[in-house]
Amino acid sequence: MSAVDRARLDLADGRLWKARDRLEGALSQRAEGPPGPDVVELLAEVHARMGDLPRAGALWHALGRSGPDVEHAVAAWRERHGGQAQQLWASVPSTLREADGLTELWVAAGRPPRRRPTGSAPEHVVTGSWWEDVLAVAVVVLLLAVFVVGLVTVVRWVV
Repeated sequence: MSAVDRARLDLADGRLWKARDRLEGALSQRAEGPPGPDVVELLAEVHARMGDLPRAGALWHALGRSGPDVEHAVAAWRERHGGQAQQLWASVPSTLREADGLTELWVAAGRPPRRRPTGSAPEHVVTGSWWEDVLAVAVVVLLLAVFVVGLVTVVRWVV
């Protein structure tokens, strides 16, 4: 029985908190890619039923859903985080950050996705800055120098 099926049984028994915990666990366990929309949709529905409109809004926004209830929840999500892109981005579960519905947040938050969204053309994503590369090269050169000095010292002891 899947997490979604168990969560539906929990909902039928009136245990919203347990359904939420199951679905959040299923959402965080998805290392191989974005979770199925059924997990996210049901989790958003559970949050809405529990009165946590901002969390429901974040999930529905990531799914690209629309409708009066969804718009109300998305507005609550934006209000909770003051409309600041960095905070909105951080409030979305990491497994959903590559969703097509969050494209405008990628740009506004200044964060490139870890993986390309489905259907997008491949592109080169530059991460980090030039000084990080210079620092990495300096560390490699330093380690190489220490190795050479150590090797020369050992050879002098042996000979």
